[in-house]
Amino acid sequence: MMAPRNIAPIGYSGGSAPRSGPSGTLGADNRLTTYANTTRRRVDTILELFFADKARRADSDRLPPDIVGALHAHIFAGGSRTRATLCALGWQSNGGQERLPGAVLRAAASLELHHAGVVAYNDLIENQEPRRGIVPLRRMMEFRYVSESLGKQSAGLLGLLTLAWSDELFHGARLTARQRCAAIPVLAEMRADVIYGQLLALTGMDCDLGDVDLALRIVRYKTVGYRYEHPLQLGASLAGANPDIRRTLSAYARPLGEASQLCADLRSVFGNPLTREQPRPEDLQRSRTTVLFNIAAAVADADQRAELLTLTANPDLDATGAQRCREIIETTGAAAETVRMVAQRRALALQALEATPIPMPAAEMLRVLARRVTANIPSSCCLGRGTS
Repeated sequence: MMAPRNIAPIGYSGGSAPRSGPSGTLGADNRLTTYANTTRRRVDTILELFFADKARRADSDRLPPDIVGALHAHIFAGGSRTRATLCALGWQSNGGQERLPGAVLRAAASLELHHAGVVAYNDLIENQEPRRGIVPLRRMMEFRYVSESLGKQSAGLLGLLTLAWSDELFHGARLTARQRCAAIPVLAEMRADVIYGQLLALTGMDCDLGDVDLALRIVRYKTVGYRYEHPLQLGASLAGANPDIRRTLSAYARPLGEASQLCADLRSVFGNPLTREQPRPEDLQRSRTTVLFNIAAAVADADQRAELLTLTANPDLDATGAQRCREIIETTGAAAETVRMVAQRRALALQALEATPIPMPAAEMLRVLARRVTANIPSSCCLGRGTS
Protein backbone atom coordinates (compact mmCIF):
# COMPACT_ATOMS: atom_id res chain seq x y z
CA MET A 1 0.00 0.00 0.00
CA MET A 2 1.70 3.16 -1.18
CA ALA A 3 0.61 6.75 -0.71
CA PRO A 4 0.29 9.21 -3.60
CA ARG A 5 3.27 11.54 -3.82
CA ASN A 6 2.12 14.25 -6.23
CA ILE A 7 0.68 16.51 -3.54
CA ALA A 8 0.68 20.31 -3.70
CA PRO A 9 2.79 22.21 -1.17
CA ILE A 10 1.20 23.02 2.16
CA GLY A 11 -1.32 25.82 1.94
CA TYR A 12 -2.00 25.52 -1.80
CA SER A 13 -5.28 24.26 -3.24
CA GLY A 14 -3.79 23.54 -6.63
CA GLY A 15 -1.34 24.87 -9.16
CA SER A 16 2.25 25.51 -8.19
CA ALA A 17 4.09 27.60 -5.66
CA PRO A 18 4.88 31.21 -6.53
CA ARG A 19 7.91 31.61 -8.77
CA SER A 20 8.58 35.29 -8.30
CA GLY A 21 8.91 37.87 -5.56
CA PRO A 22 11.63 39.24 -3.31
CA SER A 23 14.54 36.86 -2.90
CA GLY A 24 14.02 36.67 0.87
CA THR A 25 10.36 35.78 0.47
CA LEU A 26 11.13 33.24 -2.24
CA GLY A 27 13.80 31.65 -0.05
CA ALA A 28 11.40 31.36 2.88
CA ASP A 29 8.70 30.02 0.57
CA ASN A 30 11.02 27.32 -0.74
CA ARG A 31 12.12 26.52 2.79
CA LEU A 32 8.53 25.96 3.91
CA THR A 33 7.80 23.80 0.86
CA THR A 34 10.88 21.66 1.50
CA TYR A 35 10.17 21.40 5.21
CA ALA A 36 6.51 20.47 4.65
CA ASN A 37 7.41 17.87 2.02
CA THR A 38 10.03 16.31 4.28
CA THR A 39 7.62 16.21 7.21
CA ARG A 40 4.91 14.70 5.01
CA ARG A 41 7.20 11.94 3.76
CA ARG A 42 8.31 11.04 7.29
CA VAL A 43 4.71 11.08 8.57
CA ASP A 44 3.54 8.97 5.62
CA THR A 45 6.24 6.41 6.42
CA ILE A 46 4.94 6.15 9.99
CA LEU A 47 1.36 5.78 8.76
CA GLU A 48 2.35 3.17 6.17
CA LEU A 49 4.09 1.09 8.83
CA PHE A 50 1.10 1.50 11.15
CA PHE A 51 -1.31 0.24 8.48
CA ALA A 52 0.99 -2.58 7.44
CA ASP A 53 0.92 -3.77 11.05
CA LYS A 54 -2.89 -3.49 11.13
CA ALA A 55 -3.13 -5.52 7.93
CA ARG A 56 -0.90 -8.26 9.38
CA ARG A 57 -2.96 -8.38 12.58
CA ALA A 58 -6.35 -8.21 10.87
CA ASP A 59 -7.12 -11.90 11.37
CA SER A 60 -6.20 -12.01 15.06
CA ASP A 61 -8.07 -8.74 15.66
CA ARG A 62 -11.06 -10.13 13.71
CA LEU A 63 -10.95 -7.12 11.42
CA PRO A 64 -11.68 -7.79 7.73
CA PRO A 65 -8.52 -7.04 5.71
CA ASP A 66 -10.47 -5.01 3.15
CA ILE A 67 -11.61 -2.68 5.96
CA VAL A 68 -7.97 -1.90 6.71
CA GLY A 69 -7.50 -1.27 3.00
CA ALA A 70 -10.51 1.05 2.87
CA LEU A 71 -9.21 3.12 5.79
CA HIS A 72 -5.76 3.22 4.19
CA ALA A 73 -7.31 4.52 0.96
CA HIS A 74 -9.31 7.09 2.94
CA ILE A 75 -6.26 8.41 4.79
CA PHE A 76 -3.98 8.43 1.75
CA ALA A 77 -6.54 9.94 -0.63
CA GLY A 78 -4.57 13.20 -0.75
CA GLY A 79 -3.55 16.13 1.36
CA SER A 80 -0.37 17.85 2.42
CA ARG A 81 -0.33 16.68 6.09
CA THR A 82 -0.83 20.28 7.16
CA ARG A 83 -1.55 19.41 10.79
CA ALA A 84 1.67 17.42 11.15
CA THR A 85 3.67 20.28 9.62
CA LEU A 86 2.07 22.79 11.98
CA CYS A 87 2.92 20.51 14.90
CA ALA A 88 6.52 20.52 13.67
CA LEU A 89 6.49 24.32 13.43
CA GLY A 90 5.07 24.52 16.96
CA TRP A 91 7.98 22.35 18.11
CA GLN A 92 10.44 24.66 16.36
CA SER A 93 8.80 27.75 17.87
CA ASN A 94 10.40 26.89 21.19
CA GLY A 95 13.81 26.33 19.65
CA GLY A 96 13.37 22.62 18.94
CA GLN A 97 15.64 21.19 16.27
CA GLU A 98 14.36 21.33 12.71
CA ARG A 99 14.26 17.55 12.29
CA LEU A 100 11.65 16.22 14.70
CA PRO A 101 12.61 13.38 17.06
CA GLY A 102 10.83 10.12 16.27
CA ALA A 103 8.51 10.31 19.28
CA VAL A 104 7.36 13.84 18.42
CA LEU A 105 6.90 12.88 14.77
CA ARG A 106 4.70 9.96 15.81
CA ALA A 107 2.56 12.33 17.88
CA ALA A 108 2.31 14.61 14.85
CA ALA A 109 1.25 11.66 12.68
CA SER A 110 -1.57 10.88 15.12
CA LEU A 111 -3.10 14.25 14.19
CA GLU A 112 -3.52 13.01 10.62
CA LEU A 113 -5.45 9.95 11.79
CA HIS A 114 -7.64 12.23 13.89
CA HIS A 115 -8.20 14.41 10.81
CA ALA A 116 -9.23 11.35 8.78
CA GLY A 117 -11.83 10.45 11.41
CA VAL A 118 -13.21 14.00 11.40
CA VAL A 119 -13.41 13.98 7.59
CA ALA A 120 -15.34 10.69 7.67
CA TYR A 121 -17.99 12.32 9.87
CA ASN A 122 -18.09 15.50 7.80
CA ASP A 123 -18.66 13.41 4.68
CA LEU A 124 -21.63 11.77 6.37
CA ILE A 125 -23.13 15.03 7.60
CA GLU A 126 -22.66 16.82 4.28
CA ASN A 127 -23.36 13.83 1.98
CA GLN A 128 -20.14 14.44 0.11
CA GLU A 129 -19.81 12.95 -3.35
CA PRO A 130 -16.60 11.85 -5.14
CA ARG A 131 -14.56 14.68 -6.64
CA ARG A 132 -11.05 15.10 -8.02
CA GLY A 133 -10.80 11.31 -7.99
CA ILE A 134 -11.31 11.10 -4.21
CA VAL A 135 -14.06 8.74 -3.08
CA PRO A 136 -15.54 9.45 0.39
CA LEU A 137 -15.35 6.61 2.90
CA ARG A 138 -19.15 6.48 2.95
CA ARG A 139 -19.19 5.68 -0.77
CA MET A 140 -16.50 3.01 -0.36
CA MET A 141 -18.64 1.28 2.26
CA GLU A 142 -21.82 1.60 0.21
CA PHE A 143 -20.04 -0.15 -2.66
CA ARG A 144 -18.70 -2.87 -0.36
CA TYR A 145 -22.06 -3.67 1.24
CA VAL A 146 -24.27 -2.73 -1.74
CA SER A 147 -26.40 -0.75 0.68
CA GLU A 148 -26.67 3.00 1.21
CA SER A 149 -27.81 2.77 4.83
CA LEU A 150 -25.24 0.13 5.78
CA GLY A 151 -22.55 2.10 3.99
CA LYS A 152 -23.32 5.22 6.03
CA GLN A 153 -23.50 3.33 9.31
CA SER A 154 -20.25 1.46 8.73
CA ALA A 155 -18.47 4.64 7.61
CA GLY A 156 -19.49 6.30 10.88
CA LEU A 157 -18.10 3.37 12.86
CA LEU A 158 -14.88 3.39 10.84
CA GLY A 159 -14.57 7.08 11.61
CA LEU A 160 -14.67 6.15 15.30
CA LEU A 161 -12.11 3.41 14.69
CA THR A 162 -9.79 5.93 13.04
CA LEU A 163 -10.05 8.19 16.09
CA ALA A 164 -9.20 5.20 18.31
CA TRP A 165 -6.18 4.45 16.13
CA SER A 166 -5.13 8.07 16.47
CA ASP A 167 -5.03 7.50 20.25
CA GLU A 168 -3.08 4.29 19.76
CA LEU A 169 -0.50 6.00 17.57
CA PHE A 170 -0.05 8.86 20.03
CA HIS A 171 0.23 6.68 23.12
CA GLY A 172 2.68 4.41 21.30
CA ALA A 173 5.10 7.32 20.94
CA ARG A 174 8.00 7.21 23.37
CA LEU A 175 7.27 10.58 24.92
CA THR A 176 8.49 11.58 28.35
CA ALA A 177 6.06 11.82 31.25
CA ARG A 178 6.33 15.61 31.10
CA GLN A 179 5.51 15.64 27.40
CA ARG A 180 2.47 13.41 27.89
CA CYS A 181 1.13 15.57 30.70
CA ALA A 182 1.55 18.69 28.56
CA ALA A 183 0.06 17.17 25.39
CA ILE A 184 -3.01 15.32 26.65
CA PRO A 185 -5.01 18.47 27.59
CA VAL A 186 -4.29 19.90 24.12
CA LEU A 187 -5.60 16.76 22.43
CA ALA A 188 -8.66 16.59 24.71
CA GLU A 189 -9.60 20.19 23.93
CA MET A 190 -9.03 19.62 20.21
CA ARG A 191 -11.40 16.67 20.10
CA ALA A 192 -14.10 18.31 22.19
CA ASP A 193 -13.99 21.49 20.10
CA VAL A 194 -14.30 19.78 16.72
CA ILE A 195 -17.22 17.61 17.86
CA TYR A 196 -18.97 20.68 19.25
CA GLY A 197 -18.30 22.48 15.97
CA GLN A 198 -19.78 19.62 13.95
CA LEU A 199 -22.86 19.68 16.17
CA LEU A 200 -23.20 23.44 15.74
CA ALA A 201 -22.92 23.07 11.96
CA LEU A 202 -25.52 20.30 11.93
CA THR A 203 -28.06 22.13 14.08
CA GLY A 204 -27.22 25.48 12.49
CA MET A 205 -28.71 24.27 9.23
CA ASP A 206 -32.13 24.61 10.83
CA CYS A 207 -31.53 28.07 12.31
CA ASP A 208 -32.53 31.38 10.78
CA LEU A 209 -29.96 32.38 8.20
CA GLY A 210 -28.18 35.69 8.53
CA ASP A 211 -26.57 34.88 11.90
CA VAL A 212 -22.96 35.76 11.05
CA ASP A 213 -21.82 35.33 14.67
CA LEU A 214 -23.08 31.74 14.69
CA ALA A 215 -21.36 31.04 11.37
CA LEU A 216 -18.07 32.35 12.76
CA ARG A 217 -18.49 30.29 15.92
CA ILE A 218 -18.93 27.16 13.78
CA VAL A 219 -15.68 27.96 11.96
CA ARG A 220 -13.79 28.50 15.22
CA TYR A 221 -14.86 25.22 16.77
CA LYS A 222 -15.18 22.98 13.74
CA THR A 223 -12.12 24.06 11.77
CA VAL A 224 -9.74 26.55 13.37
CA GLY A 225 -8.86 24.52 16.44
CA TYR A 226 -8.00 21.10 15.07
CA ARG A 227 -6.55 22.34 11.78
CA TYR A 228 -4.41 25.22 13.03
CA GLU A 229 -4.32 26.09 16.71
CA HIS A 230 -4.12 22.68 18.37
CA PRO A 231 -1.43 21.22 16.07
CA LEU A 232 0.77 24.25 16.79
CA GLN A 233 -0.01 23.96 20.49
CA LEU A 234 0.75 20.24 20.51
CA GLY A 235 4.21 20.81 19.04
CA ALA A 236 4.88 23.70 21.41
CA SER A 237 3.73 21.72 24.45
CA LEU A 238 5.97 18.78 23.53
CA ALA A 239 8.90 21.22 23.25
CA GLY A 240 8.14 22.68 26.69
CA ALA A 241 7.22 26.13 25.36
CA ASN A 242 6.53 28.88 27.88
CA PRO A 243 3.07 30.51 28.17
CA ASP A 244 4.11 33.58 26.14
CA ILE A 245 5.04 31.50 23.10
CA ARG A 246 1.87 29.43 23.38
CA ARG A 247 -0.28 32.56 23.61
CA THR A 248 1.47 33.95 20.53
CA LEU A 249 0.81 30.76 18.57
CA SER A 250 -2.89 30.89 19.48
CA ALA A 251 -3.09 34.58 18.57
CA TYR A 252 -1.58 33.64 15.20
CA ALA A 253 -3.58 30.47 14.54
CA ARG A 254 -7.08 31.68 15.39
CA PRO A 255 -7.40 34.54 12.88
CA LEU A 256 -5.40 32.61 10.28
CA GLY A 257 -7.64 29.57 10.60
CA GLU A 258 -10.70 31.77 10.14
CA ALA A 259 -9.14 33.48 7.11
CA SER A 260 -8.27 30.13 5.55
CA GLN A 261 -11.84 28.87 5.94
CA LEU A 262 -13.28 32.10 4.55
CA CYS A 263 -11.12 31.60 1.45
CA ALA A 264 -12.36 28.02 1.15
CA ASP A 265 -15.96 29.28 1.39
CA LEU A 266 -15.33 31.74 -1.44
CA ARG A 267 -13.86 28.99 -3.63
CA SER A 268 -16.80 26.67 -2.92
CA VAL A 269 -19.15 29.30 -4.36
CA PHE A 270 -17.05 31.02 -7.05
CA GLY A 271 -14.53 28.34 -8.04
CA ASN A 272 -10.83 27.72 -7.56
CA PRO A 273 -8.67 30.14 -9.60
CA LEU A 274 -5.60 27.89 -9.42
CA THR A 275 -7.14 24.56 -10.42
CA ARG A 276 -9.92 26.26 -12.44
CA GLU A 277 -12.31 23.83 -10.80
CA GLN A 278 -15.88 25.08 -10.98
CA PRO A 279 -18.24 24.79 -8.00
CA ARG A 280 -21.10 22.35 -8.18
CA PRO A 281 -24.72 23.11 -7.20
CA GLU A 282 -24.41 20.93 -4.09
CA ASP A 283 -21.48 23.10 -2.94
CA LEU A 284 -23.88 26.04 -2.71
CA GLN A 285 -26.41 23.99 -0.77
CA ARG A 286 -23.73 23.06 1.77
CA SER A 287 -22.66 26.71 2.05
CA ARG A 288 -25.76 27.71 4.02
CA THR A 289 -23.84 27.61 7.32
CA THR A 290 -20.83 29.57 6.01
CA VAL A 291 -19.94 33.14 6.95
CA LEU A 292 -20.17 34.18 3.28
CA PHE A 293 -23.72 32.91 2.88
CA ASN A 294 -24.90 34.35 6.18
CA ILE A 295 -23.48 37.79 5.37
CA ALA A 296 -25.45 37.67 2.12
CA ALA A 297 -28.61 36.58 3.94
CA ALA A 298 -28.16 39.32 6.55
CA VAL A 299 -27.76 42.23 4.11
CA ALA A 300 -30.00 41.05 1.25
CA ASP A 301 -33.35 42.71 0.71
CA ALA A 302 -36.50 40.67 1.32
CA ASP A 303 -36.82 39.46 -2.28
CA GLN A 304 -33.14 38.49 -2.58
CA ARG A 305 -33.21 36.66 0.73
CA ALA A 306 -36.35 34.73 -0.15
CA GLU A 307 -34.93 33.74 -3.53
CA LEU A 308 -31.59 32.70 -2.03
CA LEU A 309 -33.26 30.53 0.60
CA THR A 310 -35.62 28.95 -1.92
CA LEU A 311 -32.85 28.12 -4.36
CA THR A 312 -30.47 26.59 -1.83
CA ALA A 313 -33.27 24.59 -0.19
CA ASN A 314 -34.07 22.96 -3.53
CA PRO A 315 -32.53 19.44 -3.62
CA ASP A 316 -32.62 19.61 -7.43
CA LEU A 317 -30.71 22.89 -7.70
CA ASP A 318 -29.26 23.09 -11.21
CA ALA A 319 -26.46 25.12 -12.78
CA THR A 320 -28.80 27.99 -13.67
CA GLY A 321 -30.08 28.22 -10.11
CA ALA A 322 -26.53 28.01 -8.75
CA GLN A 323 -25.46 30.89 -10.98
CA ARG A 324 -28.37 32.96 -9.72
CA CYS A 325 -27.23 32.27 -6.13
CA ARG A 326 -23.76 33.55 -6.99
CA GLU A 327 -25.23 36.68 -8.54
CA ILE A 328 -27.22 37.44 -5.39
CA ILE A 329 -24.21 36.84 -3.14
CA GLU A 330 -22.08 39.18 -5.28
CA THR A 331 -24.78 41.84 -5.55
CA THR A 332 -25.24 42.04 -1.78
CA GLY A 333 -21.50 42.69 -1.38
CA ALA A 334 -21.08 39.58 0.78
CA ALA A 335 -18.17 38.31 -1.32
CA ALA A 336 -16.28 41.61 -1.10
CA GLU A 337 -16.93 41.79 2.65
CA THR A 338 -15.61 38.25 3.08
CA VAL A 339 -12.44 39.20 1.18
CA ARG A 340 -12.03 42.17 3.53
CA MET A 341 -12.37 39.84 6.52
CA VAL A 342 -9.68 37.57 5.08
CA ALA A 343 -7.24 40.50 4.77
CA GLN A 344 -8.04 41.70 8.28
CA ARG A 345 -7.45 38.28 9.83
CA ARG A 346 -4.26 37.69 7.87
CA ALA A 347 -2.92 40.99 9.22
CA LEU A 348 -3.82 39.97 12.78
CA ALA A 349 -2.02 36.65 12.37
CA LEU A 350 1.13 38.32 11.07
CA GLN A 351 1.02 40.93 13.84
CA ALA A 352 0.80 38.19 16.46
CA LEU A 353 4.19 36.82 15.42
CA GLU A 354 5.77 40.14 16.45
CA ALA A 355 4.49 39.85 20.03
CA THR A 356 6.95 37.21 21.26
CA PRO A 357 10.35 36.33 19.77
CA ILE A 358 10.08 33.02 17.92
CA PRO A 359 13.22 31.53 16.32
CA MET A 360 13.65 32.86 12.79
CA PRO A 361 13.23 29.64 10.76
CA ALA A 362 9.88 28.89 12.39
CA ALA A 363 8.68 32.51 12.43
CA GLU A 364 9.49 33.05 8.76
CA MET A 365 7.79 29.83 7.70
CA LEU A 366 4.70 30.79 9.70
CA ARG A 367 4.63 34.14 7.89
CA VAL A 368 4.86 32.41 4.52
CA LEU A 369 2.09 30.00 5.51
CA ALA A 370 -0.18 32.91 6.48
CA ARG A 371 0.23 34.41 3.02
CA ARG A 372 -0.18 31.08 1.24
CA VAL A 373 -3.44 29.99 2.78
CA THR A 374 -5.06 33.37 2.10
CA ALA A 375 -3.80 33.94 -1.45
CA ASN A 376 -6.11 31.75 -3.53
CA ILE A 377 -9.22 33.97 -3.81
CA PRO A 378 -11.45 34.11 -6.93
CA SER A 379 -10.95 37.53 -8.55
CA SER A 380 -14.69 38.03 -9.06
CA CYS A 381 -15.13 38.14 -5.27
CA CYS A 382 -13.47 41.56 -5.12
CA LEU A 383 -15.99 43.19 -7.46
CA GLY A 384 -19.05 43.44 -5.21
CA ARG A 385 -20.29 46.72 -3.81
CA GLY A 386 -19.23 45.78 -0.26
CA THR A 387 -21.04 46.17 3.01
CA SER A 388 -20.94 49.14 5.28
